[in-house]
Amino acid sequence: MAKKYELRIDVTDLAEEALRDERAFDSTEELIDYGVGQGMTIRQMGCRGLGARAAGLAKEEILPPNRTLLEVGAQEVTKERVQRMGDRVQVGKRTVFVPDFIGRPMQWPVGEEGDAEPGYVRRGDPLAQERVRQYVLKAIPGHVMGRMVTWREMGQDCGELMHELFELLREMLLELQAPPEPAAG
Repeated sequence: MAKKYELRIDVTDLAEEALRDERAFDSTEELIDYGVGQGMTIRQMGCRGLGARAAGLAKEEILPPNRTLLEVGAQEVTKERVQRMGDRVQVGKRTVFVPDFIGRPMQWPVGEEGDAEPGYVRRGDPLAQERVRQYVLKAIPGHVMGRMVTWREMGQDCGELMHELFELLREMLLELQAPPEPAAG
């Protein structure tokens, strides 16, 4: 018989906090609405949900099963550590972080050959160059459009905000095209 490995985590403190609050949650949406109203961070909301579930104040479905929570937590911690690895580079008056690894914490969609690409690749890898290019040309415009639609839905003038963005991009381009400043010393 194969050896069984288990990890037990004491969440008494989270359950006791949920019991003190006496707030029951019937859905994840209720938990999020409550957390946002209380000014909680995502981590605090997750812990409140975990504590409420452990204390019997929330349905099991409010959060994924414990195994999934453990795996996602391990993934997040590792992702944060990977994303902190890199160099700080001076560009004009700005100090910019340049990551050692490009990608995301999961495999990329299946390519033409049918093989999934690795989640992260080193900065010098040709695949990293393509990922940076695709991010700049596809993801960033999508983020901008989403925020501009939000801005418009809030009754604001998109033209003025977009003009400010264009000016910032123009300044960034000038800084990137300028010769690097000599190292101090």
